[in-house]
Amino acid sequence: MNNIKENLEFSWLWVDPNNPEKQSAKWSIIRMQGNEASLLHKYCKLINGNSVEVGRRYGGSLYIMASATPGTVYSIDIKSIERCIGDNKTRLKFKDKILNNLSKFSNIKMIIDRSDSVVINDTYDLLFIDSNHGYINVLGDTIHYWNNLTTYAIYHDYHTIGVKTIVDAGVACGLFKIIDIAESKRDGVVQPSLVVVKKLKEIDAFLKYIPNYNIEYIYKLLSPYLDK
Repeated sequence: MNNIKENLEFSWLWVDPNNPEKQSAKWSIIRMQGNEASLLHKYCKLINGNSVEVGRRYGGSLYIMASATPGTVYSIDIKSIERCIGDNKTRLKFKDKILNNLSKFSNIKMIIDRSDSVVINDTYDLLFIDSNHGYINVLGDTIHYWNNLTTYAIYHDYHTIGVKTIVDAGVACGLFKIIDIAESKRDGVVQPSLVVVKKLKEIDAFLKYIPNYNIEYIYKLLSPYLDK
């Protein structure tokens, strides 16, 4: 698989706005390493319909998804790209670049709201979860967006406890199987970071693995199933 970080169409996502001659892990638009982004791009190209992104931040992953998704990309974040950038002088240097480049796509549906408040009536072939990595949040996003998913889910930052717990539980109960992994190097340690899974079952198979948290948000998500 080619690393799209070396492709001129995408390499600008990693450019350091303070020094256009260099690439930056800290200040770049995209918050993914090249091999992770390449895997996301690969699976967006494999689908035939729509995709959903939960967690947009500066729009780097959205650009990759929009360039490869044949249908609509539903991009969800509680903040707009402009608000995420804010008044940070360094990040303001790439504001126009990302907004202008995203504007060339006609398949983006930009949604500014809490992920648990969004209802997407369309089906989608790919779900990319990269928002809050806490266990409750990853669990909530998985439950909330699973029913209309047809094929692939991609979880970013598998090295975090919340994401790893949900992915491992999903595999254990047969909700999905892992079909691809991208590793990343952080603080000198190479570890699995982006995990691609293929949907095998509906969300009901997962419910018995959910601890009985007394949290209103989780019970709201579970209520349609608990009554069965």
